[in-house]
Amino acid sequence: MRKLLVSVALAGAAIGGTIGIAVADSGLNDIGPHRHFIGGQEVGPRICDHLDDPVMQKAFNQFHANHHNHNVTGGQGPVAPGINDDQGPRLTPGAC
Repeated sequence: MRKLLVSVALAGAAIGGTIGIAVADSGLNDIGPHRHFIGGQEVGPRICDHLDDPVMQKAFNQFHANHHNHNVTGGQGPVAPGINDDQGPRLTPGAC
């Protein structure tokens, strides 16, 4: 039992360390408000419902950079695989 607890603790520390080094893109450009849909369901931060919230704007910028398009946001790293690459669901925009 003691070995199992040590193994679980070590695995937790390894996972926690991996998660801890993941950071958000900093200095992204603000993206104009719009909605995102996958299969008719709205996804991502609902910026249209919180137009004056700077925290929501940052979340929207991060979502946009990580799941949609780096060309506009100036994000780093790969855009989420399987979205808009004909291998998975299509992320479509909609007006506020």
